[in-house]
Amino acid sequence: MSKVSLKVIGLGFIYMYFEGMKKNPEKVANFYSEESEVVFVDVSKLDGQSHDTFPVVKLHKKDSIEEYFQTNSSQLKSIKLKIKTFDCQSISGDTNSILLLTLTGEVLWDSTQAYNFTQTFILKNLKDAEEVYEVSNSVFRITTEVTTHSTSSSTTTNNKYRNVSNGRTKTKNEHYN
Repeated sequence: MSKVSLKVIGLGFIYMYFEGMKKNPEKVANFYSEESEVVFVDVSKLDGQSHDTFPVVKLHKKDSIEEYFQTNSSQLKSIKLKIKTFDCQSISGDTNSILLLTLTGEVLWDSTQAYNFTQTFILKNLKDAEEVYEVSNSVFRITTEVTTHSTSSSTTTNNKYRNVSNGRTKTKNEHYN
């Protein structure tokens, strides 16, 4: 069995995470470990107005992460993203036991304008399941800069999956919706 490349692991994770967010945000907590720590935009306080800083929530442990995603499910389902950059690195040297994923792009929800964002994930390999990871830490931050582009153009799910599975990174004009 050949090892899967870091890029394929990372892009596959990002695809599953954000598809899960759109379809069933309550289940997104299943990506996290029992001891995970998360910083995420407080979507319950997004009002479509201009902000100097965006409200965030800091969550610790899977139960509080799950509660956040359940409570804000309807708002989170309306997420639309455009990924501009993506990087994946192994933290632990030449093994893939801990991965660092970073991405930037544009994000909007039903009640908001499009904003630039950055997100970082630290994924840990489950020791009893090769190439299966859980999120140890994640940070999602919105910048105050309103983007001039819209994230409303569509790419079909099959095209998105094909791009992830063949390891090709998305170009700047391709969208996750």
